[in-house]
Amino acid sequence: MKVVDRGNKRGTDLGVRLEPEASNFNEADFERQTGKVHLVGNLTLNYVKVRCIAHIDLQTLAR
Repeated sequence: MKVVDRGNKRGTDLGVRLEPEASNFNEADFERQTGKVHLVGNLTLNYVKVRCIAHIDLQTLAR
């Protein structure tokens, strides 16, 4: 999964390696852009290993 933050002039791109067994797509309807996704994964940020946990409401992405 790629996460992009455009809060500064250059932006920040983060690559997160998702853990399928910890993530949950069961409540998501991607065709209707409704429901929620629970994503879990790991990445290294400034040489520190961190865990990313994201709850995404698909309806908010459609705007």
